[in-house]
Amino acid sequence: MQQPYNIFSRSNFIKKTCKFSASYEAHSIQMHKHSFWKFVFFERGNVRHYLNEGIVNDIDEGTIILLKPNDSHEIKTRKAKTHFHVDLYANNAEFLALCELIDKNAYTKFLNAQALMTIKPDENALSYIKERLSLIQYYQKINDEAHALSVYIPLLAEMISLFWNYCVNARNDADENFYNFLAKINTPEYVCAPLEKIIQLSGYSHSHLCKIFKQKTGQSLKDYHTQLKVEYAVSLLLNAQLSILDISTALGYSSLSHFIKIFKAHTSLTPVQYRKKLIFNRDYLTKTI
Repeated sequence: MQQPYNIFSRSNFIKKTCKFSASYEAHSIQMHKHSFWKFVFFERGNVRHYLNEGIVNDIDEGTIILLKPNDSHEIKTRKAKTHFHVDLYANNAEFLALCELIDKNAYTKFLNAQALMTIKPDENALSYIKERLSLIQYYQKINDEAHALSVYIPLLAEMISLFWNYCVNARNDADENFYNFLAKINTPEYVCAPLEKIIQLSGYSHSHLCKIFKQKTGQSLKDYHTQLKVEYAVSLLLNAQLSILDISTALGYSSLSHFIKIFKAHTSLTPVQYRKKLIFNRDYLTKTI
């Protein structure tokens, strides 16, 4: 009977001499390429790292970088005669399987990363990583692959998770600015404002804002803003003191008929019909409580 394929089997692993992990003390390491995923933990020394064509980063001790299959890289020591780093290897099947446990899009995001992926874990995380790497290498040395594998898989999962949370999926400053902007345009002041005021708030040109808005939300800015207006109109309909014209004017519509047309397109009801439905539901709930 044929045995099921085990993605964590090392039989097809490329770097046979190291299998899981290896450590190096060197002045520099010349440009070379890998066909597997590699985490590089710089435990001692400061280096200049060269990735592919033209991506240069100064790396301090305590930093971990992640290299993709087919990345080319070179390491040159900056402030001392030598540096010391430890590598952790993963074949593509292993990396993919663990990424899918984190997020269905994680593997693709890792693979599409353009800049050098780096993290600098806190002391607790660093201590754990050092201890696990040392243990893996000890088991490798005595040819105890079963124990090495039992330490390797959880460590690999932890490393992927760290890079996902703090590097690949982390929001950068531009992301934070966008989501702050998004939160602000959800307030009544900007829901009721014309689109031109929202564009001015963003600090971008109209075309650029529309482009990044679509990328971030999957919607056009105009459609998103219209949806906000309709949702706010629904909340205002509960106030019986406000006429439909009052609500239309408050939302910035110059034409009542246009407001009714937009509202019905989103809710399948006119504002008057929707108000009756809201009041009926409210009265019904009041009687049954």
